[in-house]
Amino acid sequence: WNDRINPHLMQGFRDVRQWAEAPEGLLLLAGGVGVGKTHLGIATAIRGASMGLYVRYIEASGLLEKMRAAMNTENDSPDRVYESWGTGPRLLVLDDLGFEQHTEYSLSVIENLLSWRLLRNRPTMVTTNTGLEAYSERLRSRLHEKGKVTLVKFDGQDVRVA
Repeated sequence: WNDRINPHLMQGFRDVRQWAEAPEGLLLLAGGVGVGKTHLGIATAIRGASMGLYVRYIEASGLLEKMRAAMNTENDSPDRVYESWGTGPRLLVLDDLGFEQHTEYSLSVIENLLSWRLLRNRPTMVTTNTGLEAYSERLRSRLHEKGKVTLVKFDGQDVRVA
């Protein structure tokens, strides 16, 4: 963690650092492109692993590909795949939610996985630079549930081009 960062983003970085020390519920990082959300997701995954947690980090589009492939094998059922990703990792970092193509299938998989993890109290970090309008009212409601979901907004310029 580097405290010599854009002061407009510092509170968000502090909030993420505090959550990473004792991950609980769902941490939703929302903001524009290039403000450090993926960097913080990777840092959180590394911190979790250093604390002995079983951690999985994956982009939302990659998760959808893995789940689709797993569900197409003879040995896996949708429930087993959800259980693998839903309760397997103690900490799941799901990066770039909203970047994936929004199909009925992708929306269903993401909604079911996040619901699965929330209902089983499995810490999850999600990063997104898009709104949640494409997702169902059920998921949007769940993502605003007090006590289980923490929203950290990053308002700043893309540091890659600034």
